[in-house]
Amino acid sequence: MAVEPRDDAEDAREPLPEHAAAVVGRLGPHAFGVAGGTVVALGLFFMTIVPALRGEPHLADHVGLLSQYLYGFRVTVSGAFLGAAYGLVIGYLVGVLFAGVRNFGVALYLRFVWRRAQHHAASDLLDRL
Repeated sequence: MAVEPRDDAEDAREPLPEHAAAVVGRLGPHAFGVAGGTVVALGLFFMTIVPALRGEPHLADHVGLLSQYLYGFRVTVSGAFLGAAYGLVIGYLVGVLFAGVRNFGVALYLRFVWRRAQHHAASDLLDRL
């Protein structure tokens, strides 16, 4: 039985099967950043606006500690909008970073699995001849 030579460069360009692409598909860094920024912005906004409107000092004290990290932030209605802007920027940056690191990790893992499969397929090549 003769084994036909394969062009490994062609195999490397084959797209992933649909079920595999759904599991290890690439995350869009900008889309993930916008989603993360929106979630953090809404969280900071509501976390600030509720104590500001209700006038609850014990909640305002805890939320007010964010002013140590966010310049100009206060537990007021205007501070809620400033906190939302900070949240959008911080959430976007964290989302982009997370998506980039995740995409890099998945690419490394797929490269490792691909090379291991090629090595396994080639390890018994002489036995099949």
